[in-house]
Amino acid sequence: MTLDCIPFARCMPAYERRDFDSIHETMTISLDRLARAGAEFFVCSDNTVHHALERPGPACSARTT
Repeated sequence: MTLDCIPFARCMPAYERRDFDSIHETMTISLDRLARAGAEFFVCSDNTVHHALERPGPACSARTT
């Protein structure tokens, strides 16, 4: 098990603008780190970031479930 955390404060200006594409880019950084650490899946326990994760964008190294 591993954990990666980018402080959500980094995403708050984008979240307030509803710029989910920008948040998606930030989440991709975290997901790529997890994938490089060997993660085969991830759990996102935030109940608002899912809007960003559902956006179209570059494929993440980790499989989203």
